[in-house]
Amino acid sequence: MRIRYQSSVFFVRDVEASRCFYEGLLEQEVTLDHGECVGFAGGFSIWQAAYGHQVVFGEPPGDEGQLGRGNCELYFETDDLDAAWERLSAAGVAPVHAVTEQPWGQRVLRVYDPDGHIVELGEPMAVVIRRFWTAGWWWRRSPSARPCRWPSCARLRGVTKCDHGSRRDPHSRGQGTQPEEH
Repeated sequence: MRIRYQSSVFFVRDVEASRCFYEGLLEQEVTLDHGECVGFAGGFSIWQAAYGHQVVFGEPPGDEGQLGRGNCELYFETDDLDAAWERLSAAGVAPVHAVTEQPWGQRVLRVYDPDGHIVELGEPMAVVIRRFWTAGWWWRRSPSARPCRWPSCARLRGVTKCDHGSRRDPHSRGQGTQPEEH
């Protein structure tokens, strides 16, 4: 038996308001619309909370309770994080925080959807690595960040051959080196 991740579901109070947020502001494609539940490309869905409670527990809810408890988030990527921040700010979306750099060097922003679920938008890690490489860094020079390990970094940069005798990685054990592009 093989078990594969398929989808996440957020229960929401107002399907139309949430759909406008994800489809309109975040440009997510609707792949399934059953009125009380809407699925989006990429593997997440929104369900009207009372409907979802009935489906899951077999009875109507006594109370929809608190949604969006700040204990999970949906993650999206974009090549233009600053434009995304401008769009969300202009629409009056409640921010968790503006664009900021994470300890591993990725720039991200976080906002709340209409029900208070955390939504993160970040730049793809390939963009981060290319930015470091262009700046002349081959590992992130931050005390809180881990060094970039070369097999994965080289793949993200498109490097297929390395000269393991070129530059030494001072954070590696033994004789670690920085790859050179050929």
